[in-house]
Amino acid sequence: MDSEPILTVVSVPKPFAGRMNLIQRNALATWKMPGPSVEIILCGDERGTAETAAEFGVAHCPLARRNEFGTPYLRDAFAAGRERGRGRLMCYINADILVTGAFFEAVCGIERQAERFLVVGECMNLDLPEDWRVAGGGWEKEARQLVAERGVRRGVQSLDFFVFEKDFYMDLPDFLLGRYWFDNWLVWNARKSGATVVDLSASVLMIHQNHNYSHVAGGFAGGQFQEENRRNWAAAGKGFRVYTTQEATHRWLDGILAPQLGGRLLLGYYRRRMERFFARVKHYSQRIVFYSRNPRAVINKIRYGHP
Repeated sequence: MDSEPILTVVSVPKPFAGRMNLIQRNALATWKMPGPSVEIILCGDERGTAETAAEFGVAHCPLARRNEFGTPYLRDAFAAGRERGRGRLMCYINADILVTGAFFEAVCGIERQAERFLVVGECMNLDLPEDWRVAGGGWEKEARQLVAERGVRRGVQSLDFFVFEKDFYMDLPDFLLGRYWFDNWLVWNARKSGATVVDLSASVLMIHQNHNYSHVAGGFAGGQFQEENRRNWAAAGKGFRVYTTQEATHRWLDGILAPQLGGRLLLGYYRRRMERFFARVKHYSQRIVFYSRNPRAVINKIRYGHP
């Protein structure tokens, strides 16, 4: 009889086409490396998702609910992990993230030392060669070398993975996947509930494979992307429920949960106020760019109250 997995990894890939095909296959290959202690569920019906799941021998779960742009919801992906997954813990991860071996070791160590927790961390942005592939046991050494040469920190506000107990996020706002702000709300919610929030950034390398936004109509600055960001911004409290790795209660250092005092003291309070301010600046600057490129949207906003 097969042993039960420890961790259920859930992801909602973009279409397996063009550059994203190789990027997502690379990520998936790294998730599978721990073997039977990890199970993987690919959610959604984007091009190639079901076929890739079958090829890699992982589960596939369609997501029926989408908005008018065809974008799925975070709560449905979490529900799929709870209902289909067998692991004690769940990890939601973006489909372009390379996971190193230290990640799975850290998750097991944190589970032994904390009762109710959320694990997050800052990834490194990396431009990989067009034909670079995860192959064999030497991929991690090669990737670390590339990160040392050209890697750039992603930013404490940009979170790409979350590990938590399966019953942790039972009631989520209608956040849209692949857009801003829901990641920061998850940290805020964990802190609000009194959970231990662990930042892996100092000891575990996670790699974000850089890519464009050609899978979104209009790209990064297009109307769809900006409108969906606005909706997530509203659902996240318009900047008042936006936390980052700096609000973590602990850091994972050499196998030990080390308290991060700055997240609990007055310094954390003022830091959050500054982050909210810059989050608002970021949000409204994106709106300005959108309206400057779409004059008709300005007219529609004046006439009908929406772009």
